[in-house]
Amino acid sequence: MRAAISNLFSIQQDHVVLILGDMFELGENEVPLHEELGQFVNQFSPAMTIGIGPLMKHTIGKVNGPAKWFPSVEEARPVVKEAVKTASLVLLKGSRGMALEQLAGDI
Repeated sequence: MRAAISNLFSIQQDHVVLILGDMFELGENEVPLHEELGQFVNQFSPAMTIGIGPLMKHTIGKVNGPAKWFPSVEEARPVVKEAVKTASLVLLKGSRGMALEQLAGDI
């Protein structure tokens, strides 16, 4: 996830939106690793960070910039549609089990 975010921000864009889903199979360190991801995002300046899933709540809680958390893809959908309208670049990233591809048509 960190590599994807770093690579995304190596491309010069003005309005970047991060849509991040839970990272699975991290074991007993899943909460601290999600919190660390939020701190990592703070190195960059996304226009919006959207977290989806119970673990992403820990990530969004550490993001200093504009950020919103949703428990599910369906609950996030209206905000995703609005956020990406003016986005110049969007990252849609999470564990396969989060089924974030459901949002691909909204981007």
